[in-house]
Amino acid sequence: MENKDMENKETEKKENKELKKLLLILLLLLLLGYGIYSIFIKEDTSEPVNTQNTQTSDTEDNQDGTLTPEEVIEQLEGESTLEGDIVMSIVSPEEETFIPNQARLWKAELQGIENDISFAVNCHWKFYLNENNEEVLYKEMVNKSGLTKENPQVCAFTSSFIDRVGKLRVVLEAEVVKSGNEVVDTFTAEREYTVL
Repeated sequence: MENKDMENKETEKKENKELKKLLLILLLLLLLGYGIYSIFIKEDTSEPVNTQNTQTSDTEDNQDGTLTPEEVIEQLEGESTLEGDIVMSIVSPEEETFIPNQARLWKAELQGIENDISFAVNCHWKFYLNENNEEVLYKEMVNKSGLTKENPQVCAFTSSFIDRVGKLRVVLEAEVVKSGNEVVDTFTAEREYTVL
């Protein structure tokens, strides 16, 4: 009697496994069928592309918010200058002293930008170290950055290349450029540190 019960349970387990496999295969087939349907058979519901030549006059208002090619060119070639009373300062590192080989974040900020145009910035950092009462150009760093009204921090990089002690004078020259690498404005900032 126990053997029959054991055999029935084993048969039941096998049937359950086969049923689970069958259901899994059916589910996969359904998903595959839906995928094929949605990719190949389902109609394209996006709006058709307007292939007609649409010319608008200067007096018409552009109500959908898109720009004509002429308007785009006009904006690109238009006046792209920084507006406002702009001042650049080196804002990082904040501490006036640090130790050699210590990683530092070097960063500047342009304050007072009033317009919402974005620019590229070419950054030229010069590090002068005063050792034995003589200031010498110790290192130079050139990097690029972006500039917007919302993000006025520029020229950031992290380095631990200052490996000597002395008075350190940092000079940053930042060229703000627009498309075509035309220089819009140049700013200079300077800050002094002590390396102990």
